[in-house]
Amino acid sequence: MRNEILEWFKSWYKENAVGCTAVLGISGGLDSSLAAAMAKEVFGKHKVFGVMMPNGTQADLTDSYDLVRHLGIDFEEINIASIYDSMNAALKIIPGFDGVNYVYRTNTPARIRTTIIYGVAAQMNGRVIGTNNLSEDFTGYFTKGSTVCDVAPLANLTKTEIKALAYEMGLPEHLIEKRPADGLSMKSDEDNFGFSYAELDQYLRTGWIDSATSIGKIDKLFESSKHKRCSAPSFPYGEVKCKPGVKVIKQ
Repeated sequence: MRNEILEWFKSWYKENAVGCTAVLGISGGLDSSLAAAMAKEVFGKHKVFGVMMPNGTQADLTDSYDLVRHLGIDFEEINIASIYDSMNAALKIIPGFDGVNYVYRTNTPARIRTTIIYGVAAQMNGRVIGTNNLSEDFTGYFTKGSTVCDVAPLANLTKTEIKALAYEMGLPEHLIEKRPADGLSMKSDEDNFGFSYAELDQYLRTGWIDSATSIGKIDKLFESSKHKRCSAPSFPYGEVKCKPGVKVIKQ
């Protein structure tokens, strides 16, 4: 898989990013680690910039530093705690706002990080590298708005396939075998799901697993998260008749 996906990535680069810098968030997790390693292969070591964005303290921040040092890429740590706190303070004007709502607490930091990544990219003629994967996208296990990027090389790969590719790319074993977790609930992804990535990925690729219970949970997550994967609905009014790229010669 390594050669095929890198060739695809290089083809995209030649059309969209020559002379640009690859910019991406480095979380310490497998997805961002692999995306960074691939970006290094495509853009070159000195044209990849990683951004660590802890919200206050982050227990596994050392894994982020292990990754950037392993790859030898440029990086910076930007703590988002002051931004998050300022946002909480500003929103206190909203009746009943207390900042502890679970949906708000879990999604807001992710959206702040996306804004920062694009802010960094704007300063260095950057292209934002997405780190989302098929397993999480299918189940809606992501924050709406946080997957905005310029290219998403891992978006059609399952977590199982990403792990295999990470070994092909020579990433450190402790980053590859690290148990995926959201960093907020103190639980692993699989604890939150109620099923394993192995079950999910097998279901995605074969259409069947032995556990009817897990199938039910996966199907329910897919249905309940459809709104995250669709473009915003809009009223179908009028027809666009312009033809960009077509030379018009007036008679």
